[in-house]
Amino acid sequence: MMFTERHLPQQMPPKRLDDYLAEGWYRSGQSVFTCNFLLKEGNLYSVVWTRLPLHDFAFRRGQRKLMNKVKKRFDIVIRPEEITSEKEELYQIYREDFKGNLASSLRSSLFDGGKKNIYNTWEICVYDADKLVAFSIFDLGADSVQSIKAVYDPDYKNYSLGYFTMLAEIEYSLQRDDSYYYPGYVVPGYPAFDYKLRAGVMQYFRTEERDWRPYTEFDPTTSLRKIMQEKLETLQQALGRRGIPTRMSIYPLYETVFWNLESRYHLTYPLVLQIYPDFHLNNHLMYVYDPENLQYRFLSCNSLQDVTEYFTHHLQPDPKVSLITDLLGMSDSFLAGNSPKEAIYRMKLWMSRQMFL
Repeated sequence: MMFTERHLPQQMPPKRLDDYLAEGWYRSGQSVFTCNFLLKEGNLYSVVWTRLPLHDFAFRRGQRKLMNKVKKRFDIVIRPEEITSEKEELYQIYREDFKGNLASSLRSSLFDGGKKNIYNTWEICVYDADKLVAFSIFDLGADSVQSIKAVYDPDYKNYSLGYFTMLAEIEYSLQRDDSYYYPGYVVPGYPAFDYKLRAGVMQYFRTEERDWRPYTEFDPTTSLRKIMQEKLETLQQALGRRGIPTRMSIYPLYETVFWNLESRYHLTYPLVLQIYPDFHLNNHLMYVYDPENLQYRFLSCNSLQDVTEYFTHHLQPDPKVSLITDLLGMSDSFLAGNSPKEAIYRMKLWMSRQMFL
């Protein structure tokens, strides 16, 4: 099962972008992707795709007040996007102040090292006299707008310019008579993305049902991350009662599409329950929960490469979280039933067969 998908279209007509957005996809560089999880500080979270319906939207009083305040104080320019040295300089100032990882340059974040832009990309720039102090970048569909990036000078953070540019993008969407504004995903339990919910009455995308519902109906206990963890914890307890050692671990390399790996041969599950975790040499035995088939899956994986150094430099994991820092290839995989009893029986049957091979 793929929890992250990525497409590399050669063109992105406005209507096609609308269709992607309506299915819970989003831009990444010059590609478009969808995902179910986010790994931050070594912890795994579910992501929830959001959008703002615009037909009945009206700015709240506080939003109008902020917009009027910024428009009186600064000069606002809306135009087709252009990457300039001025924007790159501001991006580096913002990047140095930002708590987290950002692409090395604005150009690399938007163009993946190339020069062609398949999107109809626009920008909102905020000037203090002749000085650029904030800008945001967004893409136009036929009937929607997707917000891509906001950058501001930390010296001006008291003006809430990042929030302002989001509101200005919505205002521009209303002027175009668009139906939806897409700010990307939010991450329950990780508040850094919650600012998106301030824009208005959001909807969220239900992955299994393939529809959009009011965000007020979202139940965090039904998130895929929660379901997978609870299923594996139940199995872990059953294995513990039988004296079988286990370890719940996060596998950060599950996003094979962003590592240019063939998903058929590599592990694509982010949360795993390792069996006999301290006794393997090059072979990892583990369970995962397969939400597509509503069953446990038993896996035998081989270590292909130790990538610990990458995580040491980029991930800054929580020391309390167990991470698998080997690139794993799958040598065997099979559905093992929907109950711990059946899953354990099938594992033992598999192990007994291995003894005679």
